[in-house]
Formats: sequence, structure tokens, C-alpha cells
Amino acid sequence: FATKPELALRQVDEAEEWGVPFHTVVVDAGYGDNPNFLDGLEARDKRYVVNVARDFGVRLPEEIVEAGEGIAPRHTTEAVLNTLPESTWRTITWRMGSRGTMTKRFAAVRVCRASVEVTGCEGWLIGERPVPGHSGPRKWYFSDYPADTPLARLAELAHRRASIERGYEDDK
Repeated sequence: FATKPELALRQVDEAEEWGVPFHTVVVDAGYGDNPNFLDGLEARDKRYVVNVARDFGVRLPEEIVEAGEGIAPRHTTEAVLNTLPESTWRTITWRMGSRGTMTKRFAAVRVCRASVEVTGCEGWLIGERPVPGHSGPRKWYFSDYPADTPLARLAELAHRRASIERGYEDDK
């Protein structure tokens, strides 16, 4: 028996052993919300952009510094992104889809992923929402990409998962 995150890490290992070229792991929130899975990717030195739930825990780097030896407050992705000023959000088109251009509004802020008592690595908390006048769901992502990664690159990577899932459906 192995959990889905354990099986996914095995697949990462197998891809590496077989010489399959890849530079980023992209997964849905079922994996992205799992700290053991993220720890496993980090231990393997694999970059990732993962969907997370609105209540995925994060800590703000400046609050970690202020807390010193104590534990900084833990926030949800939704709460942190809701505090960002409107000027932070950027309209990004990442590709042409079958129904036209794929465009949404994105914002990103540096945070540390966090469980109740453990603070994980620093990375990007990325928010996605529809452009004004359009409807659609909000989405949240976490990535361990470096601080100098452009927002457009993060948005494009976050959306690679959809084409992979479409391939799985076609194969079935």
C-alpha cells in the first residue's frame, strides 16, 4: 500500500531514472496541500507549481523574522491574497485556447508554506481570478521557484497541468 502522494513521488523518481526530461512538477490541490509530498519534491530538488486550497497555510517572511524564536502567525492563502492591493494584480495571457485567448488576473507574494507548528520553504503564493467583467473560479497556487521568477512564467507553469490532464483523458 502507498498513498497517492507516495506513488506520485515514485513516478518522479522513475522519470528521473529513465531520463525523462522535465523541469517542473505541476499537480492539483490533492497533492499540493500535502506537506509530505512537497517535502519529497524539495528533498529531490525538484521545482514545482502546485494548486492549493484556499485554506492552505502560509507564514509571511517578515512576521517570521519578527517572531524570532517563536512561531509566526499562520494565514490562509485566500486571506493573504485578499489583502493585496488591486495594483498588484496583473492581466496575463498565457496561451491561445480552443475558445480564444487564455487570460486571467494574477498576483503573487513571497511566503513560507506552513502547517500548524512547522514552517516550510519560502516560495510564491500565486492567486488567479477572472478578468473584470468575466466570471469563473478563483484559484490558488504555491511554487518553490526563485524570487526573481516573473509572474507571467509562474502563470504559464500553473496552467500546464490542464494539457497534461487532457492527455490522460484522451488516452483513456
